[in-house]
Amino acid sequence: MSSFACEGDSTTHGGTIVSVSSSIAVGDGGRRAARLGDLVQCPKCNGTFPIVTTQNPAMTVDGVPLAFHGDKTSCGAVLIAAQSVTTANVKGSMEGDAAAATESAPLAPTICRECLAHAAETGASTVARA
Repeated sequence: MSSFACEGDSTTHGGTIVSVSSSIAVGDGGRRAARLGDLVQCPKCNGTFPIVTTQNPAMTVDGVPLAFHGDKTSCGAVLIAAQSVTTANVKGSMEGDAAAATESAPLAPTICRECLAHAAETGASTVARA
């Protein structure tokens, strides 16, 4: 069993889940559950990064998989769920080739700080990786 990650939970980089798009409240505090793509502020990597892995892609809210304790962000930080009241079975939730593909998929590189600063200075509406 693994705990749901929620808004305000921390990461191994000292960061915090800051942007949660689900309306599902979990745990004894009723905090909103995080989903794939929700954002984490990372002081170690100086930026805001999306949650990019999930241990159970079949468990979704509005078609988007929920995030769990141990899932990762695009900067490599690991989510640390603070609550343990609301959990789900994530073992064996994926089978065969789908599990292998998910586990071996590399994380996409993030946009560097310099590129973000340049985009902000020039008023660019889109930042592309080179």
